[in-house]
Amino acid sequence: MLLKTVQSFSIVFFVLAPLLAQPAVEKLPSPAASGSAQSSLTTGPDGRVYLNWQERNGGEILLRFAIWDGQSFSDARTIVQGTDLLANWADFPSLTVGGDGAITVHWMVRRDQRYAYDIYIARSFDEGQNWTQPVLLHKDGKLAEHGFVSFIPYSDARLGVIWLDGREMAAEESSGEGAGHGHGSSEGAMTVRYAEIDEQGRPQGATVLDARVCECCQTDAVATSLGAAAVFRDRSEDEVRDIGIAVMGAATDEPRQSAHGKGSSTMTEPTTSRSNRTVEKASLAWGETHFVAEDGWKIPGCPVNGPRLDAKGQHLAVAWFTMGGDGTPRVKAAFSDDAGRSFSTPTVLSQGSTMGRLDTLLLPDGSAAVALLEFADEDAEEPDLVLKRVTPNGTLSHTIKIATTSARRPSGFPRLALSDDHIYITWTDLAANKIQLARLPVPQ
Repeated sequence: MLLKTVQSFSIVFFVLAPLLAQPAVEKLPSPAASGSAQSSLTTGPDGRVYLNWQERNGGEILLRFAIWDGQSFSDARTIVQGTDLLANWADFPSLTVGGDGAITVHWMVRRDQRYAYDIYIARSFDEGQNWTQPVLLHKDGKLAEHGFVSFIPYSDARLGVIWLDGREMAAEESSGEGAGHGHGSSEGAMTVRYAEIDEQGRPQGATVLDARVCECCQTDAVATSLGAAAVFRDRSEDEVRDIGIAVMGAATDEPRQSAHGKGSSTMTEPTTSRSNRTVEKASLAWGETHFVAEDGWKIPGCPVNGPRLDAKGQHLAVAWFTMGGDGTPRVKAAFSDDAGRSFSTPTVLSQGSTMGRLDTLLLPDGSAAVALLEFADEDAEEPDLVLKRVTPNGTLSHTIKIATTSARRPSGFPRLALSDDHIYITWTDLAANKIQLARLPVPQ
């Protein structure tokens, strides 16, 4: 009898232990008003967390932000507002904070044609009380899509920025010929471009990183101890759309095999990562696109589901959505120990029930946290927003439910930040008609 009791207790404890170890999710008060959406997060050099979002006020769109000091939010401040600001579920504003405390923000302004909008940049050196005059990031003047921006902070007052630029597609789309916006266009292609931003937000040295990429999947970029890395969904001539990465490093680095024959560019500045790690001045160059993994996902249109990455030193984690192979939806993650030049065998974090829509953080122990949407079971009407942890050797632990969300496009994409041993996560809650924010201790 005693043996049975001990065995039963051991079984129950074994089953419950993972549940008992789950970090508690703490919902934080949202500083945003009703009607808010498209939120994003970043951590400043002092550990404070910056939350930005868009909200509607009558016929106008307001871009606003507030700062979390670990206990409460500052008063929300408006950066810019207008009737022509783009409010899009997948392509939305973000901000970054440099080592000097300067805030840089981007947003998009709609033009007179569908899928035509421009990117503007502004900077603040007094925590958002005043902003520089908005500057247009690109100078092509085309009625085309310009968006999906990612920042790379430098060690000085400048920074790098990558974005999707549709100027090569403009003639085709404006003439009404072809499918447009990523649905099998045969002429022109979406490009991903890079520029440096000076203290006043003016772009310098714009160059093409990749001349043919997916048209409306998010980009991401981060600095490494060897330079920088940028990820995006590549697009081959026969419509295979796997995850590509371009790596910036010393000009003497061995070149990588191109994904499909792209060029490289050169720069001469150091960079810092999202947590303001610096890189020594050197002659740095962007290499040609190579693949994080070759899933073989052939799809005639953009899935609107871009990759995310984070880095610490030379250690990178990349997460992405794919339906390559047998057509099963999957979220995968892979790690790199050489700043993105090569990657581990991908680990599947979720399959069958996932919608992707993800973000990722590299945690202090070298593992990665990935936020994504997945259905709890086949009877679930709406997906859950969950957080999963994966180690570089492929071990999965902790699937933590953050909230039940919606499969509808306006629910958008979750965004993550790391500060003071806590993971912060923001998302759009359609039921509450506003953005939400929560935090939880870093899973051990």
